[in-house]
Parts: sequence; C-alpha cells; structure tokens
Amino acid sequence: MLLDLPLWIKSGSDILSFVASTPAFQREGITSQQLAQAEANAGFTFLLNGWNEIADTVSEDARLKAH
Repeated sequence: MLLDLPLWIKSGSDILSFVASTPAFQREGITSQQLAQAEANAGFTFLLNGWNEIADTVSEDARLKAH
C-alpha cells in the first residue's frame, strides 16, 4: 500500500486505522479490525511516501506507530 506519510503522522492514528479511514476503504466498509485480520493472514507491505517532508524527530514517532 502506498501511504502519504506526512498525512498519516498528522492523523495521529495507528497505520491500520489510517488506512481504514481512507475513502477507498470506507466505500467498501473495510474496518481496521478487518485489515488486522487480513494482515495476519497475508501480510502487508507499506510504501511510505514523503519521508523528505517530515522532521527527523517525527520519523521516530512514525516508526513506533507502525508496530
């Protein structure tokens, strides 16, 4: 999944809640709990776009929220 890193950090959400809140997932009625179940079965790979747009101090927060 391609994610906008600065937008995710600003949301304050964990990564699966952020993904579930996007219009594409909301249209399909997919929740963060469903994403967690799918991730446990199939795994996800995230491509975080926008590393150059955030401060170094914020990048550690993003790393912690991703786990």
